[in-house]
Amino acid sequence: MLLLKLAPGLGPLSETSFLGLSYLGWISFVSLWFVQLSILTRGIETVRRYQDWAGPIIWVVMLLLAVWLFVQAGGISLTQSIKPLSTGKTIRTMGAGAVLTIATYATLMLNFCDFSRFTPSRRSITVGNLLGLPINGTAFAVVAAVVTAGTIQVFGKAITDPAEIIAQVPNPVVLVVGALLFATATIGVNIVANFVSPAYDLANVWPKHINFQRGGMISAVVAVLVLPWNLYSNPIAINYFLGGLGAVLGPLFGIMMVDYYFVRRGRVVIEDLYRANPSGSYYYRRGVNPRAL
Repeated sequence: MLLLKLAPGLGPLSETSFLGLSYLGWISFVSLWFVQLSILTRGIETVRRYQDWAGPIIWVVMLLLAVWLFVQAGGISLTQSIKPLSTGKTIRTMGAGAVLTIATYATLMLNFCDFSRFTPSRRSITVGNLLGLPINGTAFAVVAAVVTAGTIQVFGKAITDPAEIIAQVPNPVVLVVGALLFATATIGVNIVANFVSPAYDLANVWPKHINFQRGGMISAVVAVLVLPWNLYSNPIAINYFLGGLGAVLGPLFGIMMVDYYFVRRGRVVIEDLYRANPSGSYYYRRGVNPRAL
């Protein structure tokens, strides 16, 4: 969107595709891919500093969009529906949405220690979670709903992708700035949600040869090979994908919680977490816990 606004002559590149993505899409994807990789390979502290900016930026963009749509619509109604549903269907749809949301957070739940290990105290973890998830998450969901409702009144259809809404802004300066801010925020979200955890996982699988940076590079390559835009472009596919992800990761989280609270009573032998010999508490059978499996 940004490239087409700055250089309209690139239009033909958006009309020819390869593996489900246009040539212009490939240029954009690979460009942001390199930016993300350069941040990730500099270590977790660089990721944290980048997040200090990326988090507030997405709020700025969304609030500006909400205000602009409110002004354009002369007010936003939250009671209208583009597809009236029965009470039963409404409840089922809300339930499905809640489960898919949980599935989205499942990876971060399983790999929470990748972030919490760097906190200075237990209180900072508690306060950070309180501010970040129930408070910030709920407030952001409300703003997102307001913005989507505003698109129905202004454009006659629901637009759920903020980037598409930015494309509708007639002021070219606002569009360019908004697109750059949104790209910056997207990079921050993607690194934390989709790169940090697998980077540490891969490092833990083969610690002698894979560190955090190498794990991040492997994750980045795999991220291209799965062709994620083919999933994202299909609402049915993304729902099944997230549903399957939740069905697999949900039980894993449950097993971890049962092991920690009921089997080990909240006690962890820190040294043995880093010990790979048979005398360690977590060696089990050649490093595998058959009961958990």
